[in-house]
Amino acid sequence: HSFSTVDYFENLNTKSVGRLVIFSEVITSSMQVIENLDLCHGFTVIPLYQTKGKGRGGNTWLSPKGCAMFSTQLHIPLNSHLGKYPSMLQHITSLAIVASICQIPGLEEMDVGIKWPNDIYVNKRTKLGGVLVSSVLSNDTVICNIGCGLNLYNKDPTVCVNDLIDSINKETGSKIPELTYEIYFANVFNKLEELYKMAQAGNIDDVKSMYYSFWLHSDAEVEVKLAEHNVKKVKIKGIDSYGFLRVETPDGNELTLQPDGNTFDMLSNLIISK
Repeated sequence: HSFSTVDYFENLNTKSVGRLVIFSEVITSSMQVIENLDLCHGFTVIPLYQTKGKGRGGNTWLSPKGCAMFSTQLHIPLNSHLGKYPSMLQHITSLAIVASICQIPGLEEMDVGIKWPNDIYVNKRTKLGGVLVSSVLSNDTVICNIGCGLNLYNKDPTVCVNDLIDSINKETGSKIPELTYEIYFANVFNKLEELYKMAQAGNIDDVKSMYYSFWLHSDAEVEVKLAEHNVKKVKIKGIDSYGFLRVETPDGNELTLQPDGNTFDMLSNLIISK
């Protein structure tokens, strides 16, 4: 697959996100390009293939050909809403990815959802992609580096978006076109900037409402395995202003779980403290 800058910019409606973009056929890691640099708000790197992709917690992100990957740097004023709650950005980015797919005519009912804190799932069981966000403080600005990968064309290691579109076409007789790199990236950046502006304007409740419409955990009953090996049964209530997971114990008390301190095994309904 090649990359058409004409198709990309024809579909991009942003003011900043994705406007200044570097495209590369092969790169070590798009995150390495923007890390430790003060670039500009919306600066983006799009590789077709990565040799050393980065995942959450220092893990390696598998980057087979056909995986749609990008890294974007956002500059968030410290005195703004997201400047006070920058950890919400990974949830906003996950939402931008899922919402940008499900807004395509014919794909409104595609069973794509958000697994807390930063994974994209299909059919509630299969991982389709993920989000990684790191941040540093520079004077009165939070510089956030976002990295994302989504299986767009690659059938391995799990499943890809265009196979799902093909299945919908066969089941319904529809003729939904495949989602190209150019349209996917443009749609995601359009939605990311839209959600960013909503949050910065103080409409974070509207963002959360949209987020909950796609996430996989409403009122789910799970077990929390604490560091001291105690296991508590809890009910998931939502996320707080930081994007941390709010859970309620059987006696009515509420606990807050941070993304960087816990892993969520959905198949066994278990949250494990690392």
